[in-house]
Amino acid sequence: MNGNRLIVGIVLTVFAGTVFSAMDAGAKYLTLHLPVLQVVWGRYVFQTLLMSGYLAATTGPRFLKTRRPVLHLLRGMTLLGATLLMYIGLSRVSLADATSVMFFSPIIITILSVLFLKETIGLHRILAVVAGFLGVLLIVRPGASGTDPYLFFPLAAAVLNAVYMLLTRQLAGSDEAPATQFNTTAVGALILTVLVVPQWQTPSATHFALLVFVGCVGAIGHFSLVVGFRYASASLLSPFLYSQVLSATAISLLLFGDHLRWTTLVGTAILIASGLYIWWRENRRVLPAVVETTDP
Repeated sequence: MNGNRLIVGIVLTVFAGTVFSAMDAGAKYLTLHLPVLQVVWGRYVFQTLLMSGYLAATTGPRFLKTRRPVLHLLRGMTLLGATLLMYIGLSRVSLADATSVMFFSPIIITILSVLFLKETIGLHRILAVVAGFLGVLLIVRPGASGTDPYLFFPLAAAVLNAVYMLLTRQLAGSDEAPATQFNTTAVGALILTVLVVPQWQTPSATHFALLVFVGCVGAIGHFSLVVGFRYASASLLSPFLYSQVLSATAISLLLFGDHLRWTTLVGTAILIASGLYIWWRENRRVLPAVVETTDP
């Protein structure tokens, strides 16, 4: 791999993480004024419309065709469930806490890979998984006084997000990339358009603009990731998505005035460290070759 291509991929991945933080911040604000289901509806519908327009212009109707409809359906449903759970949590807990808990997903992916894909892991990664558990326990603090039960919603979202990532891995390398991009939110958009009717509240002009913003920013974030993964593999770029934790923490402090507990800071640091260690163990044979290509 050319080192310059890796750098472009890293920049796009960090940008995507920052964009996702802005999307979640907009969604958190909207949940103070609109039903959570309607906020998720806005994210899905406007992202689907923007992505459909782009795909129609670049690929024609090919993005509507797929040979693996069941896999796309399952993938779309798991992401929808993760988004709903995450936004329910965001309506009551800080953006920094919810985002940190969501990044328990890499640990869960390792566990699910062992249970269902029969992958084998050594002692080092087992210790990293245990450390990840300790990190999330410090953030959620089950049983401690002052524990917010709404933190368990992002935790459940992290589980579904891990399943979503594993399903995405099954589609990687196929010739259905346009269909994959479209079906990421298309299934959820159709379902939510039906479910949101009983809860619909007519939004103000500002709130409607924010609904459009959340959907469009979500599309931009996903598009940046897709483009970034063309420059370098997802396995190499995935740790740079931790930039989302940093940007979410900054937004949480500056925009919402949230206060960070020391347990959240320590737990987040442990989570990130364990996730990075698992990533390093999986890529340690590839990294020297990549680093060598960046030398002048």
